[in-house]
Amino acid sequence: AINMSSMYGVDLACDASLTSTSGALNLGATSVNGTSSGGQSLTLESSVDKVTLGSCGTVAPLGAVALTGASTAFSTIVTSAGSIDVSGSAELLLDARLDTTNGVSDLSGASISLPDGVSSSSDLHGLTCDAGSSSITLGAVDGLGLVTLIGGAIESSGGIKALGALIEASGAVTFSSSDAIVVSDDFSATAQSVSLSPSITATNIDIEAPITLTSTVSLSATDAMTLLSSVDGAYGCTLNGGSDITLNADIGTLQRLTSFSVPSTGIVFKPKNLYTSGPISLTPDIVLRESISVSSNGGAITLEGDVTGLYSMFFDAGSSEVLVGSFGSRSQSSFVNSLSFKGGKVTLGGEISTASEGNLTIQNSSTLSIEEASISLAGSLSQSGGGGVSLSQNISASGGISFSDTINVKGPVNLSSGSGDLVLSTVNPEGVFALSLLSAGGAITAQNLGSNAAPLGAVSLGAFSPSDIGNIITQNGSIDVDAQLRVSSDFTLDSTAGNTSAPGASISLRQDLQVESGATPTVTVTAGSSEVRLEGTIGTSTDPVGALTVSGGSVVFLDTVAASGDLTLTGESLTYSPSFLSKNGAIEISGAGALPEQGSTFQALGDIQIDSV
Repeated sequence: AINMSSMYGVDLACDASLTSTSGALNLGATSVNGTSSGGQSLTLESSVDKVTLGSCGTVAPLGAVALTGASTAFSTIVTSAGSIDVSGSAELLLDARLDTTNGVSDLSGASISLPDGVSSSSDLHGLTCDAGSSSITLGAVDGLGLVTLIGGAIESSGGIKALGALIEASGAVTFSSSDAIVVSDDFSATAQSVSLSPSITATNIDIEAPITLTSTVSLSATDAMTLLSSVDGAYGCTLNGGSDITLNADIGTLQRLTSFSVPSTGIVFKPKNLYTSGPISLTPDIVLRESISVSSNGGAITLEGDVTGLYSMFFDAGSSEVLVGSFGSRSQSSFVNSLSFKGGKVTLGGEISTASEGNLTIQNSSTLSIEEASISLAGSLSQSGGGGVSLSQNISASGGISFSDTINVKGPVNLSSGSGDLVLSTVNPEGVFALSLLSAGGAITAQNLGSNAAPLGAVSLGAFSPSDIGNIITQNGSIDVDAQLRVSSDFTLDSTAGNTSAPGASISLRQDLQVESGATPTVTVTAGSSEVRLEGTIGTSTDPVGALTVSGGSVVFLDTVAASGDLTLTGESLTYSPSFLSKNGAIEISGAGALPEQGSTFQALGDIQIDSV
């Protein structure tokens, strides 16, 4: 064993090497300095026992310093561009500083190596390693205070358990071990790049470098988290924060993550892309600071919170499910811009409000569900994809509204478009629900609205431009159409759902019913014992309807009627139009007041029969 102690310290006049082959080597109570800056090197070695070095180079820095032992202990070692190598598990005697720059921050320094890790004897001693622009190699860190690493390339091959961690690298930082990084206070890393395998737990997490995942990683901050650069790597990533998580750059654009999740707290989103090859799950509220494309390459996408910020989001889950919460629901100042969803089943789980002509585009190969809250758009809505639509909420759009697939109505619904058209496929109600359709600046195009087997409740339609509508069937619900209609095939308005004993409800056509050139559609209007009011023309002499059958309680015609086939009008009371024309058929009218009024004209190729009850 070698023990050296001097209250005056030791000054090296030349390179020094002390070796113990059978015992410990202890210079713990002696300060060691050089006689010229960086001129003398020190090597201490014990092949079988502990090597201890106290303060070294604090007055006159040494050249290279090497400690090799079964274990080691040190406090402060300062060199001037001389490497520091510590082999053997190290213990800090006091707050320790390993500095190869002699305190000059612009000096390139020399490498610092502690491959076997370092711990503190007590009191959470801190460790600072400053290698200038040279490399630092560090094994496991256990029980330290603040760990500060300043260097070029930095590699940590073990976990870190400390009060805090501050890393500043001009090169790459590599965390090659899967052992966790756990710090009580803050974790901060600034580098050209960070290669990350372990999970990190801290009060605050701040990483200012592109991150490459080399293992599945969880980052957990009890307060805030900021990732200022990109995240890539074919592994999963989970972010937990106590307050806001700020993401400033793309995720998964160079290499898709296998999954990405944020289970708690809020997110401030600045990346333009979030790409994975698996599920994406974002639970908290999101504040957008940039428009973003979210793609899971076939994995499910789930957003449960409220998204705010006048930017756009585009979601692509392939054939997997997209489940989202609300967008811009808090106030007009929180509205989002355009939204696009592509997936199998798509569920809109909250209110959606867009501004700045923001559109909503949905492509669903399975069911689209709009059942939780209303939609209000400054732009248009467009749905396609081949999947059905489950609808029980109101939708308004300043532009148009278009649904390509069958709509299963599960509650009262009001669809309102502004300057654009309102286009619907078949509407299949799953209950007797009211339906209101309004196109203030365009036309309405719809296939059948209800059927005898699945009738609607009250139906109200209004459009600025000529509209093409299929059959409208209700069960004792009124039908009110304030739009010019164009028909080319058989057309039915029925408020009895085919039940001849039902009372029905009123039916009103407030504008003309036109026939496409060359078509001869049969038109049937059935209101049970309720009023039928036809205020516009029904066909023309050049483009008449085929046959026309109208039945109700009170039947009112306010304009001309032209048919190529039979006209059959039945009512408890009738008010005639100025002219009835059946070019190739008969006219049959029955009901109280069926006798013609003065000025009414009836023309038919066949018989004209009027029965007054």
